[in-house]
Amino acid sequence: MSDAPTAPTGHYLPTGEFVARAAIRAYEPGSTNRLGIGNLLRYCELAANMASAASGFGAGWYRERDEGWVTFRQTIELVAPVGVGQTLDLMTWVVDFSRVSSRRFYRLTRTDTGAVVARTET
Repeated sequence: MSDAPTAPTGHYLPTGEFVARAAIRAYEPGSTNRLGIGNLLRYCELAANMASAASGFGAGWYRERDEGWVTFRQTIELVAPVGVGQTLDLMTWVVDFSRVSSRRFYRLTRTDTGAVVARTET
């Protein structure tokens, strides 16, 4: 049995939100043992990509059509610190969608306590 971390996997809830779980890796927190904004936003990107793929729009779908998404604006509310050894539940859902734009919300919570650590909107 390996102690190596596994790639996060996720699923859609009946209410439409996509949920994935990810363990904070030892090299991600800074010298304060806290995960920075950049890494939190990367977890949001990961959740969005996983949700898209779970809906049938994976990387190959975008590559075949020479299409992709660009983040125009993203806001983040930091609620609590996250450190090494913690595991997060990444939840995301689309709020509105049109041919050329979309708005997506995210909520990141600690798996052990359920406490919200960040909320974000893209």
